[in-house]
Amino acid sequence: MKGWMATSAKELFEKALELNPENDSTKVGLGGTYIFGAQAGDPTEVMQGIQRILEVARRDSTNMYAQFMLALGGIESGQFDRAIDRLTTVVRNQPANIEAVLLLAEVYQQKG
Repeated sequence: MKGWMATSAKELFEKALELNPENDSTKVGLGGTYIFGAQAGDPTEVMQGIQRILEVARRDSTNMYAQFMLALGGIESGQFDRAIDRLTTVVRNQPANIEAVLLLAEVYQQKG
């Protein structure tokens, strides 16, 4: 189900980028479809999604959507330290972002 949803979303994000190729949120969303749509966590696809999101984050380090999605990519790829760094940035900038706060706690728990 997750794969089907990611594939459907990918098509829609690609169409949206055709209409507005400069939209960072759409670029980040498209990158997320690669991360979550990867067959059995295929590292090649996960990294392709992360690279798309990094393009936005490197240009605008204050883009918290990109930082959050990179944290999710870190979790998917088992890079918990990177995920913690990204989530800490999000929580510091958006203390009311309960999803980021809870995910940060979960990553710390997974890391031990």
